[in-house]
Amino acid sequence: MSKKKIPEKIRISVLSRDGFKCLWCGRNAADGVTLDVDHVLADHWGGEATHENLGTLCSHCNRAKGADYFGDYLLTTLFKVKNIENWFENKVGGIDFNKDAVCCKLSITIHSKIKETFRVHTISQEYLLSNEHNQTKIPDDSIFNAEKRKEAVLQLKDKINAFLFENKGFLEELEGNIVFREKK
Repeated sequence: MSKKKIPEKIRISVLSRDGFKCLWCGRNAADGVTLDVDHVLADHWGGEATHENLGTLCSHCNRAKGADYFGDYLLTTLFKVKNIENWFENKVGGIDFNKDAVCCKLSITIHSKIKETFRVHTISQEYLLSNEHNQTKIPDDSIFNAEKRKEAVLQLKDKINAFLFENKGFLEELEGNIVFREKK
């Protein structure tokens, strides 16, 4: 079955409407992802290439979604939290003298009630920062280290997305916490 091409004029209009960022994870081209315009109801199920039936997803989220039908859920962010990165905790661990690096960990704590059970989930991503010049303190904010941290942020967002897809829900801010809500 051949996939119909979305007209370029509509594709650009949808990207613009969605702020040139993924509706699910909030990433944009500056984060190093490719943006796709995707059907809410797939074209092979009769979905048309209209503004109402299209939304912007990054290639990561689009692959994770696959051919599943999410209804209007496609057009709403999984991260209903403004600036989700502000909720990431960054811990600096020990120095690995063999690798001239500092071990760091980004994490987020998510509160949830899944199937009538209250839980606290911590999702984390470890990464190494170069510490070649001074092995006694945290490395400087070099371009290399900034790229390493950015890569860790994207990997953490992927892990959060995997959690959200697996549990079929989204995140929102509630009473000073990040809370997971199941999709209804």
